[in-house]
Amino acid sequence: GAFLPSNQTALEKEFKTIAIAKFKGMGSIIQSTPMINAIKNKYPNAEIIFISTKANEILLKKITWIDTVVCIDDTNLIKFISSNITSLFFLIKKRPEVYFDLEIYSDYSTLFTLFTLSTNRVGFYLRSSSFRMGIYTHMMFFNPLVPISNVYLQLSMLIGCTPKNT
Repeated sequence: GAFLPSNQTALEKEFKTIAIAKFKGMGSIIQSTPMINAIKNKYPNAEIIFISTKANEILLKKITWIDTVVCIDDTNLIKFISSNITSLFFLIKKRPEVYFDLEIYSDYSTLFTLFTLSTNRVGFYLRSSSFRMGIYTHMMFFNPLVPISNVYLQLSMLIGCTPKNT
């Protein structure tokens, strides 16, 4: 990452705080549960923070591997701005060692990732969004031909997680 660079060997340690963000797509959040499970199995003492929109809060609170849910309220512009500021201050205070951005096409999510000041920022590489190369510290090419749950599991393998047979 050109902004807030990280130590490339930093993904080979014990983590205390891991953040995962998926703002839109309840189905994609459900598809991310094998990834969340793999992370929690590898790092049982780590706090797993999931960042999403208010519409997904009830679902996220039912996923037992998630310790903290942070919600962006996108019902109107004032609430959106206010909840972004509050959420970013919370995340800056927590300072996750790893932040997974599960959004594939969202520039908003990419910028939100940067402003969390997380040490390691993991996201998807797309040729159409090459500016992400300066924001994410670790990138993975998005393959649309693979089921999204497998793509998310591949992201978790970057931090040494071994998924259970699915």
